[in-house]
Amino acid sequence: MASIRDVSASCTRTWIIGTGVTVALSVWAAQALAITPLTALRYAPDVTVTLHGQTVGPGNIAEDNLHGSVSLKSVGTVPDGTHVIAYHAYPNGDQLLAFETDVTFNPQGVSFRPGDLALFNGATYSKVLFATIDGVPDGVMTDAATVCGNKLVVSFDNTVSLPATGGAGFITADDEDLVSLDAADPSAGGAFSMFFDGSAAGVPTELDLDGAHCLENGHLLLSFDGSGSIGGVAFGAEDVLEYDPSNGTWQMAYDGSAQDPNWGSANLVGLFAIAAPTLTPTPTATATLTPTRTATRTVTPTLTPETPTPVMTLTATRTATPTPTLSLGTHTPTVTLTPTATLTARVTPTSTVAATPTATPTLSATPTVTAFMTVTATPTASGTSTVTPTSPVTPTPTQTPTPTVESLSLHKCRAAIAKSSAAFVQAKIGAVQRCQQNIIKGKFTGVCPDADAKTMDRIAKIRQQLKDGIAKACGGKNKVCGATDSGTDADERRTDIGFPAVCPGLEGNCTNAIGDRDCGDIATCLQCIGEAVVDQAIALYFDITPVDPRTAKSLNACQQAIGKSAAKFFVAKSKALQSCWNKVDKGKVPGPCPDAATAQPAIAKAAAQGDAAIAKACCGKNKTCNAADIGPDRDFSVAEIGRWVQCDTVVVPGGSSCAGAITDTQTLIHCIDCVTEFKVDCISAAEVPRFVVPYPPECR
Repeated sequence: MASIRDVSASCTRTWIIGTGVTVALSVWAAQALAITPLTALRYAPDVTVTLHGQTVGPGNIAEDNLHGSVSLKSVGTVPDGTHVIAYHAYPNGDQLLAFETDVTFNPQGVSFRPGDLALFNGATYSKVLFATIDGVPDGVMTDAATVCGNKLVVSFDNTVSLPATGGAGFITADDEDLVSLDAADPSAGGAFSMFFDGSAAGVPTELDLDGAHCLENGHLLLSFDGSGSIGGVAFGAEDVLEYDPSNGTWQMAYDGSAQDPNWGSANLVGLFAIAAPTLTPTPTATATLTPTRTATRTVTPTLTPETPTPVMTLTATRTATPTPTLSLGTHTPTVTLTPTATLTARVTPTSTVAATPTATPTLSATPTVTAFMTVTATPTASGTSTVTPTSPVTPTPTQTPTPTVESLSLHKCRAAIAKSSAAFVQAKIGAVQRCQQNIIKGKFTGVCPDADAKTMDRIAKIRQQLKDGIAKACGGKNKVCGATDSGTDADERRTDIGFPAVCPGLEGNCTNAIGDRDCGDIATCLQCIGEAVVDQAIALYFDITPVDPRTAKSLNACQQAIGKSAAKFFVAKSKALQSCWNKVDKGKVPGPCPDAATAQPAIAKAAAQGDAAIAKACCGKNKTCNAADIGPDRDFSVAEIGRWVQCDTVVVPGGSSCAGAITDTQTLIHCIDCVTEFKVDCISAAEVPRFVVPYPPECR
């Protein structure tokens, strides 16, 4: 007789092998993951990072085996300074690449603009997506590419209007969407259709989808340029999410910072995945037993103590005496005697029992298995049995120092405060910036964010997320902030966390009292400062009168570039500082922040990228800001772009004043960078008062 019981990936099989002897074999395979199993992930970081000992630059494609090893894949001779921003690999080894800047490959002389897709066959480069011919506007980058079935699917770094499949006008694709290129011959003109509507799937509109991979089961692996939460899954720019279109659910597929903390504030782009092969048949379908019986049974128990071994062989002979019940585990087998009331026994732990079985089971199964056997012999009513113990196994306890509950909870609380506050300001500036961009594009008329219901709804959600994130980690067992809670429900003490009795404020505002045990007061403080720095930064970035995007296309693009680039720099610096302070709290770096090894280079890189993007859109054909340039190289004047006259009279903590006249694009860019540094430094200092002592007087 045989029975099979399956629980997830575990199964138990039981056999009766003759009179009174039962053998049960349990087979355990790793429980199936809720997400699609992967064997490797390929990506490019947007800044140079060292992952598992391998230095990876923004011009490299790295392959991560997800078990602590990262190697570089050859993508040909990509010129120094060129960033790979989209990537896909075909089964034959060919690779698709998109670049952040114009690039020419010699000696072929093949040139690509940021919207193009290049195919590298191991020797030469050719063009697959012809941005200009296919209708991708100038200045727009293809920042994600994958192949679903036989369709090329892409995403762009900005909202675009593209020729629709079937010749039915145009479709509008936002930077959180994916579109498929349906043209039979892209070199003759493009035709696109919506493949993935990001906002409809719950993607916050302030995020840019900058990595995509289509899995064979129809799921999508997606990465974004910032942090947020979708479907209850919180993530950062270094993470990859899996989306199931059939039921609209999201799950974490790759937690970058958990894989390697060195991801820091870097952004994962150029996403490509290698899915694990499907195992066939399944463990439950392939496990079989073939018993072989003998006509005669003579069983005598013989116990031989052995060193425990994972593989156990069972043989037994039996006499007409009460016999013990033996339960043999993988590590500590047990022998239990079940006799009549007159019997006595001594127990010897053993690992191997030599025996002669009457049946030989044969098992075949796909996964690796660990066997657990139970042998039961039926006792008789007469006779005696004595088992003499020899070589007993004495376990040696191992003690591991464990941090106190208080220290763990405090660390968790402090980390959650900084993370929740940083995520709040990053999400809010993204939401309001997107609203302002829509005004410049002529898609929305009104005042941002108050007149835009979609933006206000988003802000309401992220405000609640800020409060909930702090309450969950700092609000005691009931995860609710409240001064009246006591016992295990009491909030973490303000002084233990490191906060003062009064909110440190920003430029004379945000000075609410903070109770000794009320984490809600901390949330109120950080929300106030966070809202202020975002609102003031947005007011500077968008101090313009939008021009008509149809009649003044280039100037309109310049106005868009200023706000979008400045907001991206704000987010990048916020992320870099939050990541740095998190490492300080964990003892990984000594502080202060930004540290020279990671945060400072990341911030400098983000600032340079933002400045370059503004120069590209606002500073003539040579893309260099210089008030003396004339002709095609002439910069737009400040008066043409906006209404700026003087920069804010704020002082960067530990740095210089931002005050000064705004007379040209160079002084405009300097003002935007300086004020952004001030705003982010102040909210960052408020998030980690334990480490920034005193709170910068420049911020008060």
